[in-house]
Amino acid sequence: MPNILYRVTPTPEYSGWDAPHAPGTFLFDFRAVVELYRGIVKSALPHIHMQSRRNGVYREYVEHTEALAWLERKWLGYYEVETDEVISWPDHLGSLWASSSPLILAKKFVSVTCPLCEATYSPSQSSVLEFQFGESLFAHGGRGLLCPNGHGLYVICEWNS
Repeated sequence: MPNILYRVTPTPEYSGWDAPHAPGTFLFDFRAVVELYRGIVKSALPHIHMQSRRNGVYREYVEHTEALAWLERKWLGYYEVETDEVISWPDHLGSLWASSSPLILAKKFVSVTCPLCEATYSPSQSSVLEFQFGESLFAHGGRGLLCPNGHGLYVICEWNS
């Protein structure tokens, strides 16, 4: 199966995240991305009909189903074909940034390239760092992925109180 290449777009600077921002380039196993999008679409299916068509939740669902359709068509093209081809994530499908956090933070990627180190690392060479800023009802936090030299390759704010 081919692999999927995704370059993280620069993210906003989060208070509480002290590592230098260095958006990484991730290489994902194709099957892992297909399974990720199947899970996203499947989990939304029971309640998506209750959302307004103008609602952002519904629009995200439509984007996810379009991405899944693209992935499934690509997968059919590689049926019974072994290849090491690398497919770049297409811009027309929107960003993989928020959707890929379960894969990145669980270290379920093939490799990641740090632009500051100009080196490629395996998942075992990276580390996940949690951050939070503020307290009580004025706080936010999340997690990020660091290269061995402490550069922030991926950071996402997961909660805001």
